[in-house]
Amino acid sequence: MMRRSTLWLFFLAAAASGRPGGQLRSCLRAEPKTFKPILVDDQYSETIRYLTGSALIRVNRLTQELEPEMAKSWKIQPGGRRFVFQLRRGLLFSNGTPFSAGNVAYTMRTLLDPNLHPTSGDSRVEFSVIANAGNKARRISRTSDYEACLLGFSSDDPDPNAQRNVWLSSASNNQWNPDQKSSQTAWEGEIDRLMRAQASAADPKRRKASFDRVQEIVREEEPFRYMVYRNSLSAVSPAVHYASSAALRPQAYWNAEWLSLTPELAGSRS
Repeated sequence: MMRRSTLWLFFLAAAASGRPGGQLRSCLRAEPKTFKPILVDDQYSETIRYLTGSALIRVNRLTQELEPEMAKSWKIQPGGRRFVFQLRRGLLFSNGTPFSAGNVAYTMRTLLDPNLHPTSGDSRVEFSVIANAGNKARRISRTSDYEACLLGFSSDDPDPNAQRNVWLSSASNNQWNPDQKSSQTAWEGEIDRLMRAQASAADPKRRKASFDRVQEIVREEEPFRYMVYRNSLSAVSPAVHYASSAALRPQAYWNAEWLSLTPELAGSRS
């Protein structure tokens, strides 16, 4: 039996035709594994982290462009190895503690410390195995003794770096030539080169060009055959204003802080 977690969104923003305050109830298809942001590695915990935490800058789920959040501006220094963020003034944590650059430095040290967070240097992509009754999942994930398999990969991060543990030939989740230490074919070597190039480039256009070519190579060589539905379907009550569904999770309420509610329409089905 699938358990569902209820997600409560508290509306603090006002709309021209709505009222500030109120609640919207949604649900997650499974329980989040953790509420600790630093340990999140599943999509349901990530939804909670996304909706309850803030970032210096965030990807707009609709336009997929970077937007300022806790940082009101940022600048990449010449050479692409130094980033300068100008933080907003007057920001507070939920307990009233002022937000400062020291909090950012602590978070970055924690993210990059392999003793505290061993998955950080190699962002994980969640996957689950579908096998027939005579097959065991361990045969795929541990022994690599298979000719073909059906896997489900998911990642909420639009940045290609979050997929390095799939596309690099030596990565932990590389499935077409698993457990290899280096590329065994020319096209795998080219993917390795392109993934490292986009990771080190500061220019978004150069990064996109590199990853576009990665996807072209995957289409040509077909280590994967994708079985996905490209559309994301959402149903939103007419009582909810400023809802704007996106392809990236959380699709229907990624902009929760801008949503507002008209209670009089809450029971409407039109």
